[in-house]
Amino acid sequence: MPYHFYRSGFFFSKWYQAVLATLYYLINTVAILINAIDCAYYKFILKRSTADLLSLIALGNDTANNIGSMAATFWYVPLILIICIIIMIMVYKRIRVPYKLPHESVTIKFITQRIIVFALSGGIIVIAFRGGLQYKPLGILAAAQYASPQNAPLVLNSAFTIIKTAYKDELVTYNYFDESQCETYFNALHHYQSSQPFQNKNVVIIILESIGKEYVGFYNNKKGYTPFIDSLAAQSLTFRYSFANAKKSIEGIPAVTASIPALMSNPFITSVYNGNNINSLASTLKLKGYGSAFFHGGNNGTMGFDNFARMAGYDYYFGKNEYEAQHGKNDYDGYWGIFDESFYSYFAESMHSMKQPFITTLFTISSHHPYVIPEKYKGRFPKGTLEVHESVGYSDYALRTFFEKIKNESWYNNTLFVIT
Repeated sequence: MPYHFYRSGFFFSKWYQAVLATLYYLINTVAILINAIDCAYYKFILKRSTADLLSLIALGNDTANNIGSMAATFWYVPLILIICIIIMIMVYKRIRVPYKLPHESVTIKFITQRIIVFALSGGIIVIAFRGGLQYKPLGILAAAQYASPQNAPLVLNSAFTIIKTAYKDELVTYNYFDESQCETYFNALHHYQSSQPFQNKNVVIIILESIGKEYVGFYNNKKGYTPFIDSLAAQSLTFRYSFANAKKSIEGIPAVTASIPALMSNPFITSVYNGNNINSLASTLKLKGYGSAFFHGGNNGTMGFDNFARMAGYDYYFGKNEYEAQHGKNDYDGYWGIFDESFYSYFAESMHSMKQPFITTLFTISSHHPYVIPEKYKGRFPKGTLEVHESVGYSDYALRTFFEKIKNESWYNNTLFVIT
């Protein structure tokens, strides 16, 4: 049957080639149109269009009523589309397809060659769609690897951003009161001003994985697993009561560094809004001349932290790849990344060469399930009543080694340390 199917010239018939041509022109014209629209639309939204553009187009009759005036105002959009379509047609017509397959050319060798070409082409297409062989497909935030946050839209294309944001949850707007009525009860907008001059202190933010208040002796009448944190808390500004803006790591990093709480079922990093321009501690202090870097001992690409850090304005990201490039692979915990003590040392070494003032952020990993600690420390820390307790003790000890390493640094006394 396959042999007869090929002999019939099915794949080379005029009507089949006409179908292929129609699909080629239609799909590419839509994709080019979306990108052409963004040539004008970008200056209004400051990002590539996402799936919500389709909702706006379909909503009401505004698009139909204004398409003529918009085409006249933004005349370069249809011009770009027409030029691209002409080029597309010229390129496609250069492909010569025999409409009648010679009888003698249909051989087993011919069919085998076509199968091999089809398989290879399919593989290449899948890899191209995914953006490489990495574990997770390419996402919008990946653009930050190749350009600054302000220029990331130049790396992206609009058809891609719409596909990536289609069928994703969006924030629901609730209007219980109009704005003027709300302000009579509470004005959420505050402007803070200080008469004090700005202090160019370095800022070091340490985000401790899974170390809740219940494990910290300072908050529990000295019953805990964090003797070093307890000693710091005794001579620091501390907060006994706090509110979590996120429940998971992928939500926590945007919450801590960029004040973006978890308001959706989708984390911000994977949401339709992840290409938006945002402010963060790093981008805000950059206006004051600060350099910045984000450190995470996990595998590069984990939960999109590396791409988010760049989009949030951090100058550099240092993860497991960068650590192992300098120190080898002996400190890998076998699950998540580099043991805390080793990565703290790398963190300290990196800041030693940074120009002041700087802001850095470190997210630890060793107190994460399965709570693995280095073999040489087995039995050193209290087992406690939960599996996590021993790794909390190790993470606390690793933090101690970090402060021991940096206490004589020239920048130490001019640094604000924030531990959360």
